[in-house]
Amino acid sequence: MKRVLFVHEQTGQLPLYVAKLRLIRPQEDVALEQVATPGEAVALATEGWDLIIWMNWAKGVGQAIAEVRQIYTGPMLAASSIAPYREEMVRAGCSHNLDSDMKLEGPDMKLEVPAKILEILELK
Repeated sequence: MKRVLFVHEQTGQLPLYVAKLRLIRPQEDVALEQVATPGEAVALATEGWDLIIWMNWAKGVGQAIAEVRQIYTGPMLAASSIAPYREEMVRAGCSHNLDSDMKLEGPDMKLEVPAKILEILELK
């Protein structure tokens, strides 16, 4: 089982991403867990994650990414829907970036993140 830490301040978003992940990979071999604050991500950075996903650029996120990078050597995905924020996340220490902006409407809405999870974890 691959473990993914999802750092997103809106806790209601996780079920949407899990559902989108199951659409493209029905196997239940990826577990997504969520924290809502950058500080929580720092505190949990040593918990054996296979991937950490940063969804929002908010106060303290850059510093938290840099702190996590000092203790976590695995992949981190910059997944903000706003390209300049993703670039800041990569500068702070994220190893991966979404290839394009997220589609925020329609049937393919937010499929970019689950697809990138599978790519990074080599589960495609």
